[in-house]
Amino acid sequence: MTRPGLNLAALAVLLMVLAGALTGTRIGLDQTQQFRTATESSSAMQTLAEHFPAGETQPITILAQGTAIQALRDEFSGVENVKRVGESTQLGTTQWQQVSVISAVEPSSAMAQDLVADLRDAAATESAGQVLIGGQSAEQLDSHQMHLRDLFVIAPLIMVICFVMLGWLTRSWRTALALGLVNLLSAAAAVGLGSLVSSAVFEADALDVQVPLLAFVFLVALGVDYTIFLTQRVRQDAQSLTLREAVVLAASRTGSVITSAGLVLAGVFAALATLPLTVLGQLGLIVGLGVLLDTFVVRTLLLPALFAVLGSSKHPLFGTTSSPAKATAEPTVQKENKINA
Repeated sequence: MTRPGLNLAALAVLLMVLAGALTGTRIGLDQTQQFRTATESSSAMQTLAEHFPAGETQPITILAQGTAIQALRDEFSGVENVKRVGESTQLGTTQWQQVSVISAVEPSSAMAQDLVADLRDAAATESAGQVLIGGQSAEQLDSHQMHLRDLFVIAPLIMVICFVMLGWLTRSWRTALALGLVNLLSAAAAVGLGSLVSSAVFEADALDVQVPLLAFVFLVALGVDYTIFLTQRVRQDAQSLTLREAVVLAASRTGSVITSAGLVLAGVFAALATLPLTVLGQLGLIVGLGVLLDTFVVRTLLLPALFAVLGSSKHPLFGTTSSPAKATAEPTVQKENKINA
């Protein structure tokens, strides 16, 4: 293993470049992009959009409670991308009024979700009563926000659990933190690479809102599994060999197992790309590419270089595992022998 520091830096830069593709990735597919093949419903929506305002197919429904409904309708009429505001109708004998808002943009587009957010802001400033905004565009906006919230909450929890497990395995917070960052960078690089390939394979300029979290869970779980397997083998061999020899021996002994398992998993997930649903195709493609990246780049090249860089006589790669009982055993035996003498 020559120049491990240079190899580690080059591989880290490669992964960061791939992960950087996420900065230009849009999250959220249009309704017509949910299927890879053309459907009758999408064709009907396109035909209606050619002759009527785009929002006629799926109007935004407003439910308002109160008497200032006319002022609310006037406020909605001034919002950008609103084509028409319908007349209000009372819901039975209640105080609720229903209003339909026709948008000038495609109901399943990102601009329609922005319009829903603008309508909610306008309702919060104009109406003193309760205003509910629903419809297909509002449902897509709520689903988008909830999935992003789940990603920002669940992903850190997963990384904390991985850090605890790696810390327990290595007995070194420094090594555990480095391995955790490698797994995080590897998962981000896989999603970035998958988003680039997905735009060419599926002709979609965005990822489905469910894909980032699902792909992250699969990639981190598989990556940590391979990391624990290799790290445990290095730790066992390092007890009788030098660190360099232990890394080389562990990589050679586990290479065939990790490679064969990675190829099988990549093939299984890649089979999802043949399904007509875009979300399953994107998920299978990203996880398949991520498993290959993790197998042939991270476990084979990056981790051995990382072990060589982190391990030294002053800063050992693994912490001690000796127990206090064993450490105090010798003084106790010496004291008993002295008394007997």
